Amino acid sequence: MNKYIPSLITLTGLFCGFMAIARADYTISPLLILISFVCDGLDGFVARLLNTESEIGKQLDSLSDIVSFGVAPAYLYYLMAPDDSYICMAVPSLVVVAGAFRLARYNVMEKVNYFRGLPIPSAAFFFVGIVLAIDNENEMLINLFDNKTVYIITPILISYLMVTSKLKCLVQSQSLPHSGIIFSRSGCNIFFVCWIFYDWAALALTILFYVLLSIGYTFVYKAPSKA
Repeated sequence: MNKYIPSLITLTGLFCGFMAIARADYTISPLLILISFVCDGLDGFVARLLNTESEIGKQLDSLSDIVSFGVAPAYLYYLMAPDDSYICMAVPSLVVVAGAFRLARYNVMEKVNYFRGLPIPSAAFFFVGIVLAIDNENEMLINLFDNKTVYIITPILISYLMVTSKLKCLVQSQSLPHSGIIFSRSGCNIFFVCWIFYDWAALALTILFYVLLSIGYTFVYKAPSKA
């Protein structure tokens, strides 16, 4: 039975991702996506703990991710559309397309000490933060995303960040041994400070901080060693 436990956790995340779409609620759906995020981290940890890592589990994880972190947040973002024009309907789909491409590339490319492009869970966190902040009547984001130009440009930029191979998103690496700890602590500090002033928008602002930190990492560490 041990070999099935990680897959059951992955499928639980997939279930939550589908329920987030089916529920289509600004309060419940983002929380279901956050549960999927927990499952996404837990399945790999359990697989390593039980020594049951497999190629099937890897592929299943990607299939779950595209639903929970691609389709679900993109659909919630679509529900925020300032009007029913075709372009407002179409731009959220870029998040799904970019996310699918990024996951497929990640599965086949040689692993290095950084993420090539913005990880799809980080992109999902960004949109979840926006949706939760607007649901909690954050006037700053309500006014910002009522602007059609901002609504259209945002998923285009996030999609580009996901598919570009030029952006080296920071993770703990051999070339920078304490990078994971540094980012984790800095990210938590940024989140709590932003939470005081912007509540749920802190999720989106923390992801922006991650992107800025990764841009700096991209320019400073041109050729990090391979994992």
